[in-house]
Amino acid sequence: MKNAILQKKYRMHKFGRFVAACVSVMCAFGASAGENFSQYAHKAYITFSGYAGESTLTNFPALVKIAEGVGGFSYADCALANGGDVRFSLGDGKELPSEVAEWNATGTSEFWVRVPELTASTRIMMFWGNAQAPARPLELKPFGSDYKLVYEMD
Repeated sequence: MKNAILQKKYRMHKFGRFVAACVSVMCAFGASAGENFSQYAHKAYITFSGYAGESTLTNFPALVKIAEGVGGFSYADCALANGGDVRFSLGDGKELPSEVAEWNATGTSEFWVRVPELTASTRIMMFWGNAQAPARPLELKPFGSDYKLVYEMD
């Protein structure tokens, strides 16, 4: 039974990684008018227009890719090394669970972000530019405790 559960989680994540990769490539950035995270110098909206599914994905770990010049993002505006000050939120003042998957200050960086409800119209906010940003809390990981094993297949 335990093996069947692990196989199920693996298959679900394998599919999820594919969808996340497809979604993240299609992310659109735009200027933000949110009032939350005021200690961050920069912010942008991220939409997931690459997801065309009919059903809502809940607590979905989405792969968000960012690069220089997209939506006003600049690596020079990041206040901490290796993306330590990049954060994500729904705009309600609560931080979304996230982690840096890859930091490439001369190319594309990737973050796993757990989105509570992902649809084609979901919009989250990204913040950066805060030298006082605390370390990401351990309880805010994009893969919840129901994930026993995560394979990243590139």
